[in-house]
Amino acid sequence: MGIDSKKLKKTLEKNHIMILEYFCIDGDCAMLKCFLAKTCEYILIYIPSALRFELKTTDVKNAYDLQDLDETTDNDDYSKSGKMPDMDTIDEEKSVNSYKDMISKYQKSITLDGNDEPVPRKLKRQIDRLKQPFKRLKYELSIQTDKYLSVAFDDDITMFKIKDYPHENIRYIMYLVNINDFIEKIEDIDYQIDIIKKQFYDIIKKVSLSNLESISDQISDYKNVIQKIKSKKEEYEKSIADYIDMYKGCISKEKEVINLFKEKLEKEIGTKKSTIEMEYNKKINEIYKTKVEVIRKGVLLSNKYHLTILILEETSFDNSVMIERVSNNFNLLKQII
Repeated sequence: MGIDSKKLKKTLEKNHIMILEYFCIDGDCAMLKCFLAKTCEYILIYIPSALRFELKTTDVKNAYDLQDLDETTDNDDYSKSGKMPDMDTIDEEKSVNSYKDMISKYQKSITLDGNDEPVPRKLKRQIDRLKQPFKRLKYELSIQTDKYLSVAFDDDITMFKIKDYPHENIRYIMYLVNINDFIEKIEDIDYQIDIIKKQFYDIIKKVSLSNLESISDQISDYKNVIQKIKSKKEEYEKSIADYIDMYKGCISKEKEVINLFKEKLEKEIGTKKSTIEMEYNKKINEIYKTKVEVIRKGVLLSNKYHLTILILEETSFDNSVMIERVSNNFNLLKQII
């Protein structure tokens, strides 16, 4: 029996989790893309087939059908790279807050086809690199690039095409969680994701900046680029922190208004009570509109941050690998001169 979608939505909103999009397979909702308003992050809730509910994409404007892509990168026609950036593992066993000393390596080859290379292939390579730190977590990783969605299930990566998707030039990092695990930990989800995201973004920035710095001596303008990237990162992080403070302020104001009117209603009866209720509803509606506007700004801000950090990771890795290959090729030429 499928889950009750209305009850689920109500439960999510009660916990400050907003459904942005529904992803469907064979007419049933299989995944929910959600925004965590308290942490300015995204989660992708996976719904097993036994719990899925029917959803017609024609009836809901933010619902889309998924097409499974049988796309592989293992046999791509280009040579392996010797470059192996370190990727720390995010560890949940000691605490969600700590790293283990264990180092995971990621190694993938890069084509010289540039922008002509199929997006799904590039996306699959990127998620294969970035999923490494999640090996000991109950959370998995998902990345969306425009109309393509990559989902890491344990050691497998599944690629989807989102049919009739209207948005372009977007990239999302989403923390994937099974709906059963999600319901079990719903009260802790914000706390856990907040801890995980700090570690994960630090890992991406550490590896990406290391890749850029490794070639900065060979391309003079790279040093300026690196400095600008560091400044931009700090700017985004400050803006996100400001958003979180604003949203917490809305929640605090909402609680304050509710408590105030509860006290007033307990003391009044008759027509005056009705007046107080009308005043209360007006105040709550004003706060709700403010919350919606704050969340809208938070979504836009998070979109820009994710787009930036994913492009940074992809280009820094690709450029570093290609520069290394060029250097190795010149060294090979020197040997035969």
